[in-house]
Amino acid sequence: MFLLAAISSLATISFLLKVGFYPLKWTVFAGVVCAIIVFFATSWVTGLSQEAFVQIIENRSVRLNAALMVFLDSAILLAFCFHNTFPSAKSAPVQRCLKQFLSVYPGLVFGGAVCFFQAQLFFRFAGIDFSVAAWISSLVYLLIVVFGSLALKKIIVERHLRMELLFVTQILMIILSIFITGK
Repeated sequence: MFLLAAISSLATISFLLKVGFYPLKWTVFAGVVCAIIVFFATSWVTGLSQEAFVQIIENRSVRLNAALMVFLDSAILLAFCFHNTFPSAKSAPVQRCLKQFLSVYPGLVFGGAVCFFQAQLFFRFAGIDFSVAAWISSLVYLLIVVFGSLALKKIIVERHLRMELLFVTQILMIILSIFITGK
């Protein structure tokens, strides 16, 4: 459970760093999309009991699939880091499309991290109204995405330092995802 919390935390930091490279209007758009995902994920998360959630996490094939998803997501974000570190002078149409995709892709492992954190919230605070919790958690995630990414952008002003931090978080996520595949 600790490794999943660590991967989810790193996925959140990674998402905030990546969204910090967007212009402000796209950062707000990413926050709104995240809030919508959180709102609709509430019905799935609330349908699971804590025992069912633990059984899903303890299933080795689920952990292997999660590790594969983390690796693929991290590979795309690492490609973004390398592509922005070593820009090419000439760009073919395929390279422009790749650059556009890498610039837009925010990292989808964050969706799993959102579900993990939301499940932990519901398990810790049993008895709360799920519809109210869905609205509150959606609003909280909207604020976290928008103001968290802006805060990281303000704290780490230099773009290349944020790129290095994104690179390091992806490497750590890959290493931790290898650990979750064990018994």
